[in-house]
Amino acid sequence: MEAALKQYPELKDQYVPYLEEVLNEGTPSLVNATYVATRPLDRFSVANAINAISKSGIATISDTASAASKAINESLSLQIRNPVGGFWYYVYPQWSYLDGMFSVLPFMAAQPQPNYTDISLQVSLLYEHCFQKNTSLVAHGYDYSKTSVWANKETGASPYVWGRAVGWFVAGLVQTWEALDCPAGKHEAKAVCKQLQYMTTQLATSLIRYADPETGVWWQLTTFPGRSGNYLESSSTALFMFSMLKGERLGLLSNSKVDFKKAALKA
Repeated sequence: MEAALKQYPELKDQYVPYLEEVLNEGTPSLVNATYVATRPLDRFSVANAINAISKSGIATISDTASAASKAINESLSLQIRNPVGGFWYYVYPQWSYLDGMFSVLPFMAAQPQPNYTDISLQVSLLYEHCFQKNTSLVAHGYDYSKTSVWANKETGASPYVWGRAVGWFVAGLVQTWEALDCPAGKHEAKAVCKQLQYMTTQLATSLIRYADPETGVWWQLTTFPGRSGNYLESSSTALFMFSMLKGERLGLLSNSKVDFKKAALKA
């Protein structure tokens, strides 16, 4: 919203009341940190939005929204983890998903004293468990206990590359890079910045070959183009486009010779 209003300031009177209404309707249930910690990792997107609005001053933050932001912040230390420190996505025991990284990583990166070690740990665990050597992409998530019917018996990974999950994950890496002010940020962040750049570049490069040759769009089951029941999927495609275009603009993808802008605009 903030970026949209910068580009289209004439829409402020139309969108700001809607934005304030969304916050007023969506935050009353998020004011207790203990309860909030039981919600999906997506909750951190609410805090990211409140913090961005507060910083920019484009809308009024209600007392309830402020309380929600405080509770969500406190919920990070209460977040349930698996035995190696990976965040549970939600209430499903030992399950960690790519999707939640879009919300929680930029939130962690924007803290006054970011925990670079923990940021690195979260992405490292997902890569370690979910990376597929045969596709060079990452599966939807993993079950640390390896007891789910879908879990790989060695890694715990789910069997499929799920377009929207990869999209949220890659977009989260891009947003985290920006929040950490990579590569010019603090010296302590250099290692995690390098890690984020490697992962983003590797995944973006791998995605190129799975785009539909005719339309440039990606499939929901990304590595099974044309399979019966599969379909060209707009949400994941939009997330890949966003990640490639913003990644190029920020210099995050500068180590690659791939024309990501061309691929994104074709879609």
